[in-house]
Amino acid sequence: MANSRARTIDDADGMVKVLADAETDRLLGVHMLGPAAGEMIMEAVIGIEYGASSEDLARTCHAHP
Repeated sequence: MANSRARTIDDADGMVKVLADAETDRLLGVHMLGPAAGEMIMEAVIGIEYGASSEDLARTCHAHP
């Protein structure tokens, strides 16, 4: 399901794939396809850099203007 910003501007096509270690849940990579992927990928990069888990990423509030 797209976020409210994407639905508001009627541009909700896209996909996010999160790769995490099966044992530790540590983020290994994230694939994003969509019109605003470049604006969102930095959240995943920060998570990977600091050793976040996929649950950490899922529980984060993703703010948008």
